[in-house]
Amino acid sequence: MSAKMWLCIATVAVGTVTAAGVVTAFLLPRDFEITRTQQIYAPRDIVWDHVAVLENHAAWSPWQAKDPTTIIRFTGPEGVGRTMSWVGKVTGEGSEMITALEPKHRIDTHLDLADMGTAEAWLALEATAPDTTRVTWGLTGTNEGIFGGVISAMLDTVVGGDYEDGLRRLKAIAEATPLPVSQPLPSTEPLPVEAAEDGEAG
Repeated sequence: MSAKMWLCIATVAVGTVTAAGVVTAFLLPRDFEITRTQQIYAPRDIVWDHVAVLENHAAWSPWQAKDPTTIIRFTGPEGVGRTMSWVGKVTGEGSEMITALEPKHRIDTHLDLADMGTAEAWLALEATAPDTTRVTWGLTGTNEGIFGGVISAMLDTVVGGDYEDGLRRLKAIAEATPLPVSQPLPSTEPLPVEAAEDGEAG
């Protein structure tokens, strides 16, 4: 078989593989859902304080660790509506707004990642024991475009790895947080009666 024939066969084969790859990429689901879970040996109240306030996220954020020079700004009211915006060389540009709060159980946020699109995230807390909390960090969204399915398929590895890193950091911080000192309850014992003065006893 001539070299020219081999070249033709190779060209057709590469074209077929490329076409098959494009078709496969087009058929992949564009919707994605990523979840990671971490067991933390600290009371739920302590863990909640670290996740319910956006200002506290920098201490355990995996992206802040990658790009400490990121500029962060906070706007909006406390609780629902509170928004964190950032600009960084590694982290890029984006914002995160609290959309729902279930005290000591769950926080939901909306992510706007500029050209990368939007997504919904959440952190859910479950007290599995008085001093143990199971934390689940999740993300859902849709990637549009012909290669949206490929991007969605890759996110579980890329973002999932960041979530695992962040949860490990959260675990370390929460477990190192001192337990609150219990305040003594008011005494219910009757006050002592003073001894009667001499001469007044009957």
